[in-house]
Amino acid sequence: MLTTDLDSSTEEGESTAWIDRQPDLRLVHRPEAESERNEFLAELEEAVDGLPEKMGKAFRMRERQGHLTKDITRELGISKANLWVLTHRAKQSLSKKLDSHWGGIEQFGGKLAA
Repeated sequence: MLTTDLDSSTEEGESTAWIDRQPDLRLVHRPEAESERNEFLAELEEAVDGLPEKMGKAFRMRERQGHLTKDITRELGISKANLWVLTHRAKQSLSKKLDSHWGGIEQFGGKLAA
């Protein structure tokens, strides 16, 4: 059986979106952190729009909206392994697109490709 981060879920059985697992920059006393986060999310959404349709939808559902793996695979008509491949490739592509501007902010650009 393929075990990935796609299998992680909370005690209630709901998945936690990738972006929600990122540290809160405000905790490190950076007043500009909230505006930086909003700017990053806007650029991320624009970059996701440039992905192939199914890949973008898989990424949004999994990493932005926190849908469960079984719900995503059912809606997109794909296997769990295919979902992993789509999200992995999406993260690689997004990391390349966002790295020039966000690469220095560890919790954003660099973690997309992980």
